[in-house]
Amino acid sequence: MGLQDRIEKFLQHNMTKAEEQAFRLEMEKNEELAQKVAYNKELMEFFEEREPALKNTLNQFGDKYFVPKNNKLGTKKWLIILPSLLLVAFLIYYLTPKNNTTSSSNNNTIIIPVEKDSLMDKPTINESTKPISEPTENPSNIEQSPDSVKENNKQIAVINPADFRPNPALENLIKEPLRDDNSIVITKPAKGKQFDYAATINLELQGSTEINPPFQFFIYSNKKEDFYNDNKLLNVTLQSLNFNANLSLNRGLYYYIIQEKSNEEILFVSKFSIK
Repeated sequence: MGLQDRIEKFLQHNMTKAEEQAFRLEMEKNEELAQKVAYNKELMEFFEEREPALKNTLNQFGDKYFVPKNNKLGTKKWLIILPSLLLVAFLIYYLTPKNNTTSSSNNNTIIIPVEKDSLMDKPTINESTKPISEPTENPSNIEQSPDSVKENNKQIAVINPADFRPNPALENLIKEPLRDDNSIVITKPAKGKQFDYAATINLELQGSTEINPPFQFFIYSNKKEDFYNDNKLLNVTLQSLNFNANLSLNRGLYYYIIQEKSNEEILFVSKFSIK
């Protein structure tokens, strides 16, 4: 039995007790196997979440286009109609356009203006990544020094651990070699670089490659639903591996991807964080 078959059998709870126990011990000793199991589990949950919507679509199209009212269909007729229903549903699901915001530039350096308490127009920053904050109490009946009044008037940002949770799918892309040669080298930002939180973060990309441009440069949050739904925080076209921009990003873990624009082949994946 192949490794993928064993992983699916484990996730579907089709192993015997002894097999499951042995598989868990193997995952504890093999970090790569544990990562593959986690990745497959994420995919299973992703498709399971969408199964009810698919069934509902099938029912709607069946009622509207294929099943006449007050007319019972025999088993043989259903066997003929069912493939058509599945085909229509999958075409609608996969051909429905996604809402992505794309900005392109012919310059190597791009400065993105950021207004206070607003999101950037280009590139788009996801609404869900706004920092959470709560005001400090400042009772009027307590005498305070000028310095303490200023400090209490500041908003204290609350760090959410979920914003720093690794994304299994993107972590696997970072670990796996994407190409057989060293045709692309990224010197900035360093892998896992941590930025200090500020109103804007200066993100600089520097690298070299033998591959011909143009390239696509994406940034995703750590949220698995953002990656699965292709909700990019940044999407720009580059003519070289040199990029500089002031980005309004909140505290959290972020991933960036570089790919060839012509064939959409992923060339490089890495991450950075803001604390």
